[in-house]
Parts: sequence; C-alpha cells; structure tokens
Amino acid sequence: MERDTLSCCITDHEGFHGTIKNSPQDFVVVEIDTHGQLVNSPNVQEEHAKIPSQPSQANKRDDILKQSKPDDTAILNQDCFDLNLILGPAMNEELEHFTNKMRANPNEICEQEKAELSLGTYPDKHLRAVVHRAIRYNFPFLQTVTNQSEIRVREDPDFKELASLASEGEAEEFFRFIDAKVPGTVFTFLPDDSKEHRTSVHHFVSRRFGKLVETKSFTDQQKTSITVRLRERSKQPKKRTIADCQEEVGTLYTAFTLRKENLETLEAISYMAAVLGVLPSDFTYAGIKDKRAITYQAMVVKKISPEQ
Repeated sequence: MERDTLSCCITDHEGFHGTIKNSPQDFVVVEIDTHGQLVNSPNVQEEHAKIPSQPSQANKRDDILKQSKPDDTAILNQDCFDLNLILGPAMNEELEHFTNKMRANPNEICEQEKAELSLGTYPDKHLRAVVHRAIRYNFPFLQTVTNQSEIRVREDPDFKELASLASEGEAEEFFRFIDAKVPGTVFTFLPDDSKEHRTSVHHFVSRRFGKLVETKSFTDQQKTSITVRLRERSKQPKKRTIADCQEEVGTLYTAFTLRKENLETLEAISYMAAVLGVLPSDFTYAGIKDKRAITYQAMVVKKISPEQ
C-alpha cells in the first residue's frame, strides 16, 4: 500500500543548514567594537596602535611605613609569638587544652554551650594587638574576638571552610600568609586538576579576602594551581596636583586583539602576564569568552609597548 506524501510546502522558504559543533574550530566568536566593526578586521588592527597616555588613578606604594613602637619589652614586641610569655603559663596551658579538645572532637565542642575561651582582659591596646597576632600565628584555626578589653577565642568558620576545600596544612599556611600582611607576597595552593574545585577556592578567597588579595589560576607543565597575591598598600586618597598628572603622562597603554583557541580568557591573560612581566590586573577587556571556540576580543595592556 502506498503512503500519501506532501505535494507542496506551506511557504516558499528554501530551508536552512548548519554545522554541529564538534571542535573549537566550529564555533567562532568575534567582538564588535564601538564603531560596529569586527575586532579582527584589518582596519581595526591598524587602528590598534598606541593609545595616548592618560593619567592613572593608581598610586605607588609607600616603601617606608612610619610605626610607633609602644614599648621595648619582649611582650610588646610585634614579632613575639611566645604565648607562654604573653599569656602566662597557666592561661597558655588552658588554651592548649581548649585547642586540643577542639581538634580531637570538633563536633562535640560545637555542641557545648561554652564553645569559646576567655583569655582575660588586656587594657593596653598594643598588648591586645600582640595577643591577637600571636594567637593567629600559633593557632590559625582560631578566631579572636575583643569585647571591650576582654579577648575571647573560638573556632574560625572561615578556616574550617577552607580546610574542607584544601588540606588542613594548606589552610594553616594560607591564614599565616594573610595575617602576615606583607604586600606583594604570593601564596600558591597545590596543583588541582578539577576546574569546579578551583572555582570553589577562587570564590571563597574572593568572598572572604577580595579587598586584600587577587587570585589567578596558572598552568605549568600540564598542572594548574591557584596563586594568591596580597595587594600593594595604597596611600590615603588625596587631591591630585598638576605635578602628579605630569608624572603619569608617560604611562603607556597598548590596544590589541586577542585570538585564542580552546583556552579560557583568564588562562590566556595569565600566560601573557607571565611572559610580559606584568600583573593580570594590568589587562583590560570587556568580558570572558568561550573556551571551546576560536574567539577574537579587544584588549588593552598597561605599561607594555607594541614592540614588546
């Protein structure tokens, strides 16, 4: 028996065709600039020469920080971490008992009413600062809280969260790195092949310490690690003078078009920053493009000439 077939189409449309995306070459993304031109067109490439220097709002860091020394005693020394000297033998022993019990039975101590330990009162603010710093250095998993002159310690939920994402040893070293507050220093987590896991670590660090640090993923010898860099200290905001503007006239900005294939935008920026000897934050771009594609996007880099 023969089946009925359609003898005509509803419209005279010729139909459509397409390609199933199997590789990055099947998906091409090209940005359009403010003039409506594709950023990979020859005309745009010719226009991407040097961008005229413009005054920058960034200030250089003060190399010398004036600090007053409160006392010459060993206890008030900012580099003193000896809790036996700072707290006294009896209180130090009680603190060690508290921390040992916390580490041995983490769930049990959280259920107790007294999940905190009072270290006593310290009227002198400089001594309180020394106590806080020494506690954090010796016990990175503890959080110190001041109520008027009294100092209390308890488990740090941020440390607990990071320890669940990384190892406990890494968490301890990371919090010591943060507490040291040395501008420009870098901490590197162990290599991590899981992108989802790295994203979780990025989000935690950015949420908790975003104003203090900047993070990036960097691949070396097929292994990807997260590095955290403490930002440089900035001067107090002040009114810009003519001399300040003249000093920054020489700041160089170079525009270019980035072509990448099967590579994340942040990874590409990390590679370029490492080769050029600049920071990832020195690159300016409109957004992050697809990884599994061939993409073209406009970028600007600071302090780098076109020849470089």
